[in-house]
Amino acid sequence: MSTKGNWRSFKRADFREQGLICRIRQLWSAFSCDGEVVGMLNYATPSSWRRPAISQDEMANEYNLMLVIGAGLSLIAALLHVGVIIVGPSWYQLFGAGDRFVRAAQAGRWFPAVFTAGIALVLAVWAAYALSAAGVIERLPLVRPALIGITSIYLLRGLLGPLALAGTGRSRRFIMISSAICLVYGLVHLFGLVQVWGSLV
Repeated sequence: MSTKGNWRSFKRADFREQGLICRIRQLWSAFSCDGEVVGMLNYATPSSWRRPAISQDEMANEYNLMLVIGAGLSLIAALLHVGVIIVGPSWYQLFGAGDRFVRAAQAGRWFPAVFTAGIALVLAVWAAYALSAAGVIERLPLVRPALIGITSIYLLRGLLGPLALAGTGRSRRFIMISSAICLVYGLVHLFGLVQVWGSLV
């Protein structure tokens, strides 16, 4: 039987019970209350049971998509650095670590692995801050300045990389590709940062 339009036949004493039932059914997505019934049930339901209405747009944008993507990109980069440590000298060379690092890795020195692990850890922290700003995980301390710094580093690496890395022994192809990747990373973070700026307080 449809409830819409028949609320006047309900006794006022039944509203509290009906309000609770409606809330339970809404939570389990098994029942939809609308129209005048919702207004009366909300009126009769204790305020502690009520939840502010959420629009479809708010539900669709619960998490910031650009920052979620940015976090995923940083995490991929972190995993690649871990892979470089595991695979060894061939990947140091492939990912443009430079002749010094390649020779040190070939000689079994410890500092290439430690340095690369440090970069992987930093990238993982950056991913966590992006997820925090996106609303996926709990708010981390200093999330706004941290995200500004992360975005700036990616953008500067992407824009200035071709100049800063020239003459360092790395191939021009590696310099251009890695700079383009960092620029994309930076732009993704920048778009997300602009979108959530007002909520990062």
